[in-house]
Amino acid sequence: MQVVARRLVDWQAIASFALAGDGSAYAGEETGYRVCGWSQSGELVWSRELPPRKHAMITQQHAFVQLVGDDLFAFASLTSALHVLDRDTGKTIREVAFPESYACSVTPDASTLVLISGTTQLLAYPSGAIRASFDQPSTGTSWAMRGSMLVTCGFQSGPVLYVYDVAKPRLVHTIEVPLQVHAVCFTADGRLVAGDVAGVVRSYNPSSGSQLAGPEPGPRARKLQYSKPRTIDAIAAGAQHIAAAHRNGTVTLFDSRTLAPSTSITGHDTAIPDSTSKHFWQVTFATDGSLWMSAHRKREPVGLICYPRPR
Repeated sequence: MQVVARRLVDWQAIASFALAGDGSAYAGEETGYRVCGWSQSGELVWSRELPPRKHAMITQQHAFVQLVGDDLFAFASLTSALHVLDRDTGKTIREVAFPESYACSVTPDASTLVLISGTTQLLAYPSGAIRASFDQPSTGTSWAMRGSMLVTCGFQSGPVLYVYDVAKPRLVHTIEVPLQVHAVCFTADGRLVAGDVAGVVRSYNPSSGSQLAGPEPGPRARKLQYSKPRTIDAIAAGAQHIAAAHRNGTVTLFDSRTLAPSTSITGHDTAIPDSTSKHFWQVTFATDGSLWMSAHRKREPVGLICYPRPR
């Protein structure tokens, strides 16, 4: 049974969210640039709009939020500034300017900004000084960080995953994968998990590139693939399970070690309003093991929903 944890009356969809250890939560809008915050009790306490990108198509309008320590970061896609917000009011505390980017994320130690927009660039935080630029082409569909390790999805005569050491900084490894990957995450013990356009999940050693679990790879695709209904658009690692969110509104739980599928949760609305696109933006395991997701149930108000800790 799902628990409706947070609701939004006038949003069409949620692009991203962040959960704090004290029970408060934050979200960024899909098809717009608004961000909001809820209290520990679930009350919506503030909502505001980030400075928008002019003339952006509706499918380019995403607002991303991220918690690093006690700091709340917010970013509007295809803009040129990261906003640090007051968690209680949503007001801007400071901004960091940089070249226009599709995506921006902060490393876990809050020392580096990662910009992804065709390629990958590292900036010092909070100064914004350029630390490194990498020429490897990134599709910008997903990225993941653990410690100083960064993984992005790319395409180089076939689909690949790029593994970077942000601290050095350098490209550590290029992992060839059979089909284009749209979602990556790290497990607590450092395994890299990837979900592809066919709905298949595999795990890798990020240092060597060797596959650890999942189906044996077949021939590599030679072109980009985007619209398969089983495409995994979001993935998350918990203590015992991997949760993979498919474009058709299904979330599949896999055993964390063997990647054997255990159960599925269906019926989420992944349609992007006023367009023909579908996308399941985010799934996350909370510290108590419960599973949160950004796609609401069909025919229900937009909001974050939560399922009890999987058994």
